[in-house]
Amino acid sequence: MTEDCLFCSYASWTQESPLENRVLYESNHYYVKPALGSFVPGYCLVIPKRHVLSISCLTRTELRDLDILRRDLVDFLSGALDSNVICFEHGPCDGTFRAGACYEHAHLHVLPWRDDPSSRLPLLKFAAQRDITELGCADCSYLYYEYWTAAKSGPVLRKSIFAPIAAHLPSQYMRRKLSESLNLGICSWDWALFPFYENIELTMTALSPLRCK
Repeated sequence: MTEDCLFCSYASWTQESPLENRVLYESNHYYVKPALGSFVPGYCLVIPKRHVLSISCLTRTELRDLDILRRDLVDFLSGALDSNVICFEHGPCDGTFRAGACYEHAHLHVLPWRDDPSSRLPLLKFAAQRDITELGCADCSYLYYEYWTAAKSGPVLRKSIFAPIAAHLPSQYMRRKLSESLNLGICSWDWALFPFYENIELTMTALSPLRCK
């Protein structure tokens, strides 16, 4: 735990905390919170309780726990909101290339999304497939991406892409690309400027059954 890290302070959050600082669900090694900058309802962050720079810094036990929790969250979001789901992480491994990360505590973005944006992004279009449980062996900064399609029997993982990053990538790269496709306006990708609190409230409502588990 790092004293000046917001994501490390989750244990002190209460139902009186700001909406974006409320735990929706948790496991032994992770907790789920609404994403500040939720340009769609259902946008969540999966955050390790241990302070690490990226998912690649996690142990095998932590990665197995992440695999289970992330699948449960995707399944719930897909069913509750009748939607496909994407997941992504900007994974810095050192101080040289941050891979688009904007915060020095690992977090996986999980959000409902209508289609697969990776086919329109050269950085992901030609990258290799890699399961999330294999990120522990990453030896460079990276962008990780998953695409799940909704199905009656439960969401199906269609893509799990690992793209090594060996050059500068703009902060919040994926959020920039996703917000562009929604035509939300200039800088709508910036969570500090556009928190989208109305969507956070919708996320809290949609995920309320999950919080009771």
